[in-house]
Amino acid sequence: KILQEQIAKLMAENETLKAEKEKEEKVSVDTVKEEVEEELTSDTDITVISQTVGKLVISTEGNGVGTVYRFEEFGEVQDIPFGDLKDIVKFASMWNLEGIIIIGFCEDEYNKLREFMRVPFVVYDGYFENKGRICNLTIENFNGGMQMGEYYRNLGHEKALYLSDNMICVDLERYQGFCQGFGTEHVESWLIPMQKQSRHQFYEEHFGEISKYTAVFAASDYYAIDFMQFVMAKGKRVPEDISIVGCDGIAMTEYTTPPLSTLRTPVVTMGKTLMYQLLEKMQPGKTFP
Repeated sequence: KILQEQIAKLMAENETLKAEKEKEEKVSVDTVKEEVEEELTSDTDITVISQTVGKLVISTEGNGVGTVYRFEEFGEVQDIPFGDLKDIVKFASMWNLEGIIIIGFCEDEYNKLREFMRVPFVVYDGYFENKGRICNLTIENFNGGMQMGEYYRNLGHEKALYLSDNMICVDLERYQGFCQGFGTEHVESWLIPMQKQSRHQFYEEHFGEISKYTAVFAASDYYAIDFMQFVMAKGKRVPEDISIVGCDGIAMTEYTTPPLSTLRTPVVTMGKTLMYQLLEKMQPGKTFP
């Protein structure tokens, strides 16, 4: 009886989550299909199922820039918003999941999950000092930052600014690479607030210093776009007065004025590779492309 009550409670919570999700802004299939087709390259053999909304999985986690697509060769895929480590274990058991792709937790949490859950999982773009038995697919953040530093240096910039809300893990690697490529002595960094209102207040307080820099590299496209809008509202011209580059390559960068330069992450290729890695864990002995 207790188990039945717990299951009923979990099902009620799940229905509440579904109802809340249905209230969110709907994304048209044609729009999503168009965005996917633009991103796919000619040598990609991924086929997008786009006949109905139900055959596309759309995720807007965090700052709303991530989109997850279902591909026909991968079969049944579900997109579940997890806010807590316990949610993963709970839903993995309740829904009898066979495999999970996870993003957004820390190294110790992934290790705890590996210890207490036997469902195969892989990590998208995590940061590990020692990944152990965990499969983690990420990009070379240091090299990306270094390429950006070299790019600015070759354009003749002499003073650069790096924007981030932290100096650990991925953001630290990008900063170190940027310093390596541009020259550490010519780079300064600002630790900016995550909350937009506080961040703009920070920019107001430091606006007099902005003129020192002709090149800005932000740890994410979101921060780059926000900073660009702020300085342009103050009368700065981009890129004539100040060049700004972001990192990740979110779709929004194509629709800003001017379009934002960015270090683009190959999310489609990474997603496909990660899915194959997960399938190999789910079906030992079978090799996937």
